[in-house]
Amino acid sequence: MTKQITKKQHFAPRFYFKRFAVDNMLQTLDIQKGKLIKPRPYSGVCYADFYYAVETGKEDETSQVFEQFFGEIEDKFAKEYDNIIDAIWNYRPLTDQQLDTLAWFMASLWIRSPHMRNQVNKTMADGMKQMTTMMASHPNFTEGAKKAMEEEGHQVTDEQIEDARKTFVSGEYELTFDNNVNHLNLIAHCEEFYRWFLIKNWRFYLAKGSKKFVTTDTPVIEVFNNTGKTMVEKMYSNHIAQRRHYLALTPEILIELIDPLKSGKKQKRHAITNDEMIIQSNLLLVRWSKDYAYANNKEYLEDLLPFYTGVPTEVI
Repeated sequence: MTKQITKKQHFAPRFYFKRFAVDNMLQTLDIQKGKLIKPRPYSGVCYADFYYAVETGKEDETSQVFEQFFGEIEDKFAKEYDNIIDAIWNYRPLTDQQLDTLAWFMASLWIRSPHMRNQVNKTMADGMKQMTTMMASHPNFTEGAKKAMEEEGHQVTDEQIEDARKTFVSGEYELTFDNNVNHLNLIAHCEEFYRWFLIKNWRFYLAKGSKKFVTTDTPVIEVFNNTGKTMVEKMYSNHIAQRRHYLALTPEILIELIDPLKSGKKQKRHAITNDEMIIQSNLLLVRWSKDYAYANNKEYLEDLLPFYTGVPTEVI
């Protein structure tokens, strides 16, 4: 029997976006440009050819292993999706099994997004640049670098070494990594992140006014506390348990995961009738996402456009 190969690999499942679509179409906001663009079919967003490959776009066994792994998580969640929504909306506590399934789903969405991939690349690049800058600033750098190059059979001049040193100190260069070095290694630890999500306190916000929640190409966003200037500093000053994580489960339900050490019940529900609070929540979702936001009504995306023209706002 020929083994099935999945080329079109979604980093967020189609059945999730279907909840935000009308007549199979998603109203779409280009986040980077701050403008509405042509609506897109829900089945045609958030995927790339061989997304999970060591080199995205090139078929390999790694991509198929991860595709199967996430497919199993999504299949399990899809079977519980309606029941979870019904329980949240009708103020019934989620069962341990439902929380477990939801935590797996949220962790899998968060860890594999392109936003996370970019963040991991940037964090690694910033960390390596800091180390390189320190080494290049050492008084013995030129002598040591020249000796190391000569031992490898490369003849270099003092002038070439000095040019390289200045570049390293300035940080004006780019570092790139293949997926195997960073992102794939991270998502291989999805179970660890699921466990952290599971122990958090769960807050469910119910949109009961005229506005609804939007979603994005980063369905689960992560929000850091306002500590640290660089991403590396933020990562190390905010444990995953302390960071906030959000998912618009449907246009009517927003999930927030918070520090489990904060006082309060494990599960809480809050009905929101204030449309401004919905808009602020949507701004938060968009702010921590990558390229596109989606909604079942163009109005919910139009609400965000004034904030791209310098109008000050404070997100929750």
